[in-house]
Amino acid sequence: MTKEIRFNAFAMNCVGHMAPGLWRHPRDRSERYVDLNYWTDLARLLERGKFDGLFLADVLGPYDVYRGSADAAIHSGIQMPVNDPLLLVSGMATVTEHLGFGVTGASRRGKDFAAKHAECLFVSAPSAGLVRNYVRELRQRAAELGRKEILIFVMFTIIVAPTESAALAKLQEYRSYIDYQGALTLMSGWTGVDLGKIDLDEELRPANTNANQSALESFTTGDPNRRWKIREIAEFVGLGGRSPVVVGSPAQLADLLQQWMEETDVDGFNLAYAVMPETYEDIISLLSAGNASWKNSFGSLIGHRCF
Repeated sequence: MTKEIRFNAFAMNCVGHMAPGLWRHPRDRSERYVDLNYWTDLARLLERGKFDGLFLADVLGPYDVYRGSADAAIHSGIQMPVNDPLLLVSGMATVTEHLGFGVTGASRRGKDFAAKHAECLFVSAPSAGLVRNYVRELRQRAAELGRKEILIFVMFTIIVAPTESAALAKLQEYRSYIDYQGALTLMSGWTGVDLGKIDLDEELRPANTNANQSALESFTTGDPNRRWKIREIAEFVGLGGRSPVVVGSPAQLADLLQQWMEETDVDGFNLAYAVMPETYEDIISLLSAGNASWKNSFGSLIGHRCF
């Protein structure tokens, strides 16, 4: 039987999130993040599209690892300024009935905590193989703790259009706005490694840091068959962060999402945006129409609880 696909949106209370530089896109509206109507409009859109929930990311302080200062983050607007995500939840809850809200580790300690306490959680990695390993480990740890079910979402960015050629054209349009220095600023902050000190054509190597261990592992030791140069990391992270960007027609993407669920054993997708709210509007209007596995009724797992 085809497994039901669950969708969450992934956003942040700032101008731009996982697509550095795309806040400059003429159709992007994320500069309105300080307006509550921006968030209540998004909540209504997601509920109309039968999303399960909205994950709201947060960060403590500016990204200041890249070249030893916050200058690049300030210049490029890399997840800053940023406001408290919890302040948005009550406003969005008042205009929806079924949308859940979560405030967001795949570090070893994070996995242990999630396996013990979480109802649902998300992972991010650049390949299906790495995601499958994370999911297997999380489910095993949950089972060892006597837990029968947790829902696991993988982060994706979806670019969909009526035809494959139109979707590829949109991808190229989006890529023209990427801030590659901003991408390296993000990755430096996530990994704790100053990528500004490494030549673009050198490989990223393992290091001991106090930052996000899974972020560094994903681009170094996580896949023994893949070595990432700094230039490649900037290009990958520049659209979608640490997770894949998938592009195509509704039918192509419906098949691809189902394939990922079968290969990785995830329960759904935590969807970042390229352009706000265009990314979610496209998904809801096009992908849902072409995907028979899309949820046709609202679940009751998380309701309006914060987790």
